[in-house]
Amino acid sequence: MENSKQRLPRILLLLTGGTITMVKDEAGILKPASSIQEILDTFPQMKQIAQIDAHVFCNIDSSNMTTEIWEGLAKTIEKCYGDYDGFVITHGTDTLSYTASALSLALGNLDKPVILTGSQKPITELGSDSPFNIFNSFQVAAQGKVREVAVVFDTKIIRGNRSSKKNAKKIDAFWSPQFPLLGEIGVDIKYFTTSSYYKDKQKDINLKAQFHSNIISLNLFPGFSPVFLCKIIQERWADGIIMRGFGPGDIPTINEEILTLIAKAKEQGIPVVIISPCATGSTYLDLYETGQKAIEAGAISAKDMTLETATVKLMWALAQTREWNSIQKILEHNFAGEIG
Repeated sequence: MENSKQRLPRILLLLTGGTITMVKDEAGILKPASSIQEILDTFPQMKQIAQIDAHVFCNIDSSNMTTEIWEGLAKTIEKCYGDYDGFVITHGTDTLSYTASALSLALGNLDKPVILTGSQKPITELGSDSPFNIFNSFQVAAQGKVREVAVVFDTKIIRGNRSSKKNAKKIDAFWSPQFPLLGEIGVDIKYFTTSSYYKDKQKDINLKAQFHSNIISLNLFPGFSPVFLCKIIQERWADGIIMRGFGPGDIPTINEEILTLIAKAKEQGIPVVIISPCATGSTYLDLYETGQKAIEAGAISAKDMTLETATVKLMWALAQTREWNSIQKILEHNFAGEIG
């Protein structure tokens, strides 16, 4: 029996909070579980697929997620990398895709499963999706076929930096708008896509876990006044800007005020990343004249990155350098399958 147990993959469970780890108290109020064992006891069948160690990394609503927690998670995985075959992270759904994107960039050369999951309903509620999501996350981690950061949610296995939350109420809460699924969960688990980015299996994990969060995200709209954008750049309120344009990423050019400000931002070393507001379809700045002028002024296209990934990647780039050309190269390079 002991030899059989030793052959099971070793998986480290890292808990960060969220609905998935909440239980009801005697009054029926949802609260964080009092212990790891209280959660693991809910899923005794997991002992059949993996040897599980668990650690409460933090216990927060994911709206309170921070770059410091991202850094801590990445460092924990690096520290424990040689001791485990895979990792499962439970996480609140609201910022899960941001964390998945951050870890995919922070853990360079990753060649083991790092699976993030959550739930729409707490463990103790009738019809909860928690058991399904947690059990399948451990199955995917233990099988070792998805050797990257991924999101396992409902019936989908999604590349982490391609995931996005699409629905606040439905169990089918996440999707991959710009990239094929890595796999699908039914009676069996089917895997579809292998990694499409370079890994050097002869080298150890390459940790780059710093993120610079002094950026701002702006949504353009008809009649948008450039006054606030001007202040951001003149007063250096932010070191980077995410700008959601129209359609494929177009911006207003009729009076060229925004174009002038983009050029000024570049002069000051402030990258302006333009992203399409559309759920599907890439950012194509060279499709129309309005987008082409933005490129000429110094805008950087997010291409087919999700908003979550473009935001996180800009923060990651700024933590490494403040030189505009270097930031552009980082943003346009494919590190972990996050950009096509």
